[in-house]
Amino acid sequence: MILKIFESAQNLIVNHVPFAFAIVTNTKGSVPISPGSIMLVKKNGDIIGTVGGSDVEEETRIAGLKCIQNNMTWEKKFQLSYKKDSGVDLICGGEVQIWAIPLFSQHFLAAERIVQLIKQRQNFLLCVLKEKNNGKILCVDHGNYISGCIESDDIPNTLKTSITECFNSKCNLVTQNPDMFLLNIQPLPKVLLCGGGNINYQIAEFLDKIEYFYSVFDTRDKFASKVRFPKACELLRNYDEINLNSFTHTVVATHAQSLDYEAIQFLLKKRFDGYIGLIGSKSKKKDFSSKFQQDRTDNFELVDCPMGVNIPTSNVEEIAISVTAKLIDHSNTKLFVKPKIITR
Repeated sequence: MILKIFESAQNLIVNHVPFAFAIVTNTKGSVPISPGSIMLVKKNGDIIGTVGGSDVEEETRIAGLKCIQNNMTWEKKFQLSYKKDSGVDLICGGEVQIWAIPLFSQHFLAAERIVQLIKQRQNFLLCVLKEKNNGKILCVDHGNYISGCIESDDIPNTLKTSITECFNSKCNLVTQNPDMFLLNIQPLPKVLLCGGGNINYQIAEFLDKIEYFYSVFDTRDKFASKVRFPKACELLRNYDEINLNSFTHTVVATHAQSLDYEAIQFLLKKRFDGYIGLIGSKSKKKDFSSKFQQDRTDNFELVDCPMGVNIPTSNVEEIAISVTAKLIDHSNTKLFVKPKIITR
């Protein structure tokens, strides 16, 4: 969603459409949303993204429209419990703090740089500065280069110190200054789909929806084509074209048992340190395990087979959902270092 949000921000700025930028800056207790969740509010009232749904989102949407109309900033701490005075009609029980600021043409450079870094799968910081009548969105890459509507001489020392701390500790930071929030954006996953057949074709559609990057490997031109996979980062036809260092996950689902075995052997011999998933049955896993022992190929136990969430189905679309769910689970529990909030 983050790529869609900032691509939308770019387009709105280019077309001179006013909009507000709302972001969850802090949470406490049981809540349905995480710090850093973003929602754009367009002048016509449409939204892109979410800050948690319910009356919280609707009130934030209305506040965003006022930010646009009056060139003002807004913030509110919501109590997510109907049992509390002025609480939202929910039972979660926690707290959510949200900021909203109007964005205009001067934020184009930051939005453009953010989109570039997301597509390049680079770690960066999103900095939100909230001022009395407006706000600033800044993008900070690992070279501490800051993109946005601010001059180098105007960057406060507290911000420079906080940037270093965020990068080093992989945290989100709420500083003593109540008008500054830093969000640590980690690279999105990238999946190697071994095989361009029916299952990986369906998986690719789901990966598009959740903004996971992917490349397709298939020796057959028809099945590794831009027509079939228009959003693939790469279309690969030979093993020597594959740079495994760029991938976080693999899904092996070729059109032949021998090719599946070949792909798994390639991944294990190259010591791929990401997630390896193999479409198949328990009998397939047993057969492959025996063969790898004979071939003296180590670490087959690292291969997840049968891969996917355990759903009793033979439907291709449902299998693809199962596999995609497994990729999400691995990403959120193993791949990402969940940023923590540090309040100064």
